[in-house]
Amino acid sequence: MNKLKITALSAAIGLAMSASAMGASLSEAQYKSAGQRISAQHTVDLATCEALAGNRKDVCIAETNGRQNVAKAELELSYGDSDKHRHDVRIAKADAAYAIANEKCDSLANDAKVTCIQEAKARYGQS
Repeated sequence: MNKLKITALSAAIGLAMSASAMGASLSEAQYKSAGQRISAQHTVDLATCEALAGNRKDVCIAETNGRQNVAKAELELSYGDSDKHRHDVRIAKADAAYAIANEKCDSLANDAKVTCIQEAKARYGQS
């Protein structure tokens, strides 16, 4: 069921992005509606995470927050295509990937955890 929600959100974002790619920008109403869908999906996804425990819950929340941030950045890009918005999408994706990797490192202990966090920082350019 969760994959269905992610697929639906991805399809909505893809549709919004395709409108931008065709040279047609989103209307203000479409932009607001898409923003509301992103927020609603985030709420549903967070509720799904609440059923989990421990590190699995933390990873789920990081994934959910990352999806929301990337979706918002992509929505901004589809509403107003610019170098800044393209940069923001890349940053949102990198930040999301780092947050997820960092949470996954928390399940490790001692030196393995330290190494994992260092590798995540190096891989995703975090300081």
